[in-house]
Amino acid sequence: MNKLARDVSLGDLVNIQAYTSAVSVGGAASEAMTVTGLAAGDTILAVTQKTAGAGTGKNLIAFSTQAANALTVTWDANPGAGAVIVVLVLKAAS
Repeated sequence: MNKLARDVSLGDLVNIQAYTSAVSVGGAASEAMTVTGLAAGDTILAVTQKTAGAGTGKNLIAFSTQAANALTVTWDANPGAGAVIVVLVLKAAS
C-alpha cells in the first residue's frame, strides 16, 4: 500500500489505475503495445479493446509479455493500424 492509500484509509483502492495504449501499427496478430505508465510489477486486472484497428482482427484474445510501458497483446487476426487497448492494473506497492 502506498503512502496516499494509507493517508486516506482506502487501502489498495487508490492503487487501481487504468492506462490507454498508443495506437497499434498492425502487421501481425500479436503486437507489443506501448502503454505509458504500466510497470513490470503491476498486477493486470483486465485488458480491453477501446478502438478496433483497420484490419480484420477485431477480437482481443490474450495478453502476455509485460514490461515497463509495454504489453504484448494478441487478436484473432491482424488488427491493422489504429487499435487501442485499455489496461486496468493494481499498482505495485511503493
